[in-house]
Amino acid sequence: MIPKQRFLELMTEKEKYETFFRKAPLPFQSLDEEGRFLDVNEIWLEIMGYKREEVIGQWFGDFLYDEKQRKEFAKNFTFFKKKGFIYNVQFKMKRKDAPPIFVSFDGKIAYDDNGNFKQTYCIFRDITQEKKLQEELEQIKWLLTRNTEDLYKRSDSSAYGDLTELNTDRTILDSVGKETLQKIAGETIDLLESSIAIYEKNGDYATGLFSSAWCRLLDSQSRMLCGDVSNREALNSGKWICHESCWAHARKAIKTGKVVDSPCAGGLKIYAVPVFAGKEVVGALSAGYTNPPEDTQTLQRLSEVFHIPVEILIEKKETYQKRPPYIIELAKKKIRTSAELIGKIVQLKITEKKLIQSELSAKSANKAKSQFLANMSHEIRTPLNGIVGFTDLLRSSISNGQYREYIDNIKSSADVLLELINDILDFSKIEAGKLELDYTYVDFRKEAGSLKKAFSLEAKNKGIDFAVEIDDRLPLYIKTDPIRVRQIAINLLSNAFKFTESGFVKAKIKVLELKERAVKLKISVEDSGIGISEQDRQKIFNDFTQADGSTTRKYGGTGLGLTICNQLLEKMGTQLELKSSPGKGSLFFFTVNCEYTNNPTEIEQNDRKQRKEAEELRSLYPIKDVLVAEDDPINRKLIARFLQKHYPTLTIYNAKDGQEAVDEYKKSSPDLVLMDLQMPELNGYEAAGMIRSTKNGEKPLIIALTAEAVSGTREKCLANGMDDYIVKPFKREDFNQVIGKFVRKMRN
Repeated sequence: MIPKQRFLELMTEKEKYETFFRKAPLPFQSLDEEGRFLDVNEIWLEIMGYKREEVIGQWFGDFLYDEKQRKEFAKNFTFFKKKGFIYNVQFKMKRKDAPPIFVSFDGKIAYDDNGNFKQTYCIFRDITQEKKLQEELEQIKWLLTRNTEDLYKRSDSSAYGDLTELNTDRTILDSVGKETLQKIAGETIDLLESSIAIYEKNGDYATGLFSSAWCRLLDSQSRMLCGDVSNREALNSGKWICHESCWAHARKAIKTGKVVDSPCAGGLKIYAVPVFAGKEVVGALSAGYTNPPEDTQTLQRLSEVFHIPVEILIEKKETYQKRPPYIIELAKKKIRTSAELIGKIVQLKITEKKLIQSELSAKSANKAKSQFLANMSHEIRTPLNGIVGFTDLLRSSISNGQYREYIDNIKSSADVLLELINDILDFSKIEAGKLELDYTYVDFRKEAGSLKKAFSLEAKNKGIDFAVEIDDRLPLYIKTDPIRVRQIAINLLSNAFKFTESGFVKAKIKVLELKERAVKLKISVEDSGIGISEQDRQKIFNDFTQADGSTTRKYGGTGLGLTICNQLLEKMGTQLELKSSPGKGSLFFFTVNCEYTNNPTEIEQNDRKQRKEAEELRSLYPIKDVLVAEDDPINRKLIARFLQKHYPTLTIYNAKDGQEAVDEYKKSSPDLVLMDLQMPELNGYEAAGMIRSTKNGEKPLIIALTAEAVSGTREKCLANGMDDYIVKPFKREDFNQVIGKFVRKMRN
């Protein structure tokens, strides 16, 4: 019987032991004589992921990775019990809901007082990373010991024959290229020393290579059995055994979109990986990866299938250079990576082709759109030219109050129609990227005065207070596109007056920053009109859109004005901004950075230079007669009236199409030709070219008449031998401005 004091001491020691066992920083385990778990500590459970009740009483071998490991344990455990200890015994163990790990065990056996087996005590270390590093080092060592030069020499040739010439599907081949594909294939079989084929989706070869004597032997004999490898029938005959077996695996990978890993007719195993271009399978990589079969029965079967003596197969099998097992996994990974790489290249090429096609379609559509724009511009502006021109002439010759009022109404309607057409054509030009800005120095005070004068009558008629306020610091001359700035200002003022029934409309030009040669301006138009709700503020900047449908019905307009203003301002590096409340009016404004000068001499010198150039130009053209080539009879009459009013001594000839213009020029040799661009028989460009080539030494003055108000028209006219151009519809002052460059005004 144990004394009480000794018993208490033993209990204390047991508690210390159990505390140490449970809380130790290393994983401990204890097994009974049959190899079943008696106990494990907390860190063991944490590493392995199990609960204690899932472990205690279970056989240790059940926690090992595979049957091979379990057999190894049974063998080592017998040795352990005999020797009494183990050191660095390694196993691959299964973890719960986690990847397996490699562990190294150290342990000893505890015996009772009689020397009988009691239990084992073991600790283990996780050596997974060490194993991984060891394998990587062995791979490098194996690769470095190989004759790389010889390997590439063996794998460079297209061992399957250059069957790529037979391809009907060249998706992979054309996207990646034969040389690149052979390099990809060569790098893989340098690891495997077997064969690899890269297939298109329909079974055509993108490339196929061998590097092993075994595969070469079987393939060569397979070809001989086939009897003909010069055409597609050979591939589809079913006699070419190597092809059929390898393609069967690839076909399955293509069909299922999954990796295939199974034996082939040549005794190896085939690893086939689908090639995805996006979500579509476009082909497959198929490679042999195991060593030739060892058993006599399989070799005998291969001998019968391929008609090769079994002795030769044995000889080839025995000389085969075996690879370390881990190289196969490395090669499989490379095949998967290569398939992914090829797929991405193919997808890139497919996308590239689509983009090229889209670009061609867009160019074609843009060209058609530009042509439509030119045609519409011509067809609409040509009759409008007659309306505007004859109204202008009639208005200048009638003073009767009632008739003058009728004519003013016609002119007002024509101006509104012209504004609508200009909005649509300007929008089309901006959208097509054909509108460019033309910068020059402008007197903003003079422009502001012109705008005030233009809207004063409307302000008076509606009883609206109208003011234009200009900052005293505003420089004399601002560099900008005066036509487009005026267009923006007119649009904003027109809208302000349109939507204001009473109250005020105010335009402001304010200087925000003034530096040497650079000024930042804020230009605004404010009104006390109907205002715009918050939800409608963004909408009004959309194409063909007004605040609501009733706005269009009540006030008219295209809904393009503000869109065009914004797009013009974007070209100037700014944008239109808005503050508004329903019933309280609106404030439209934008800021813009401009160059400026306060030196009138610069502007005057430029004006004098232009006047001098104009005088010199006019002196070159002693014009006595003019040919008007215009297919529209009303426009022919209008041009004749303009010419007769200002240049009464001119002789005028007429032509209704391009061919008539050429014939009339040959007969009359006029000093000036006014040439419409769109005419039947010959267009204006063709007619001008023929006129230029009629007589040596003659250089008639040719001015184009065009309704094509698009960017590039002037350049096109000059390139085709014309001296200038007039845009329809033109007013008298527009017409005289261009003609006056060349012809001195004549008085009765």
